[in-house]
Amino acid sequence: MAYTRTLTWTRPNTGVELPKVSDAYSDVDTMRRTKWAEAGITKTYTWDEDELVLVIDIEADSKAEVDAVVTDLDTIPDYTASKDYVVAECIARGITGILTDSDGDSSVIC
Repeated sequence: MAYTRTLTWTRPNTGVELPKVSDAYSDVDTMRRTKWAEAGITKTYTWDEDELVLVIDIEADSKAEVDAVVTDLDTIPDYTASKDYVVAECIARGITGILTDSDGDSSVIC
């Protein structure tokens, strides 16, 4: 059975840029992209028509596959700091982030 984890980022207007891990932690960004690719997990990025909502879908064969990559990501030096950076910047910029998955779980990122 396929599993999908979705990150939905909503910005207040098009003048507000979404923060990126690569803005402050380029090495972490490169390492995390490599880990997702090596695991064979697909990520797609889709903006809504108004370019206010960015949806990132992470698709894998199972939740266990995604969880294994997330666990591996946590071993990257500065990975937690990079996540904290993005959350702090989202809050400062008025951006909301919601994480949902195909199992029906949901949590607020910021």
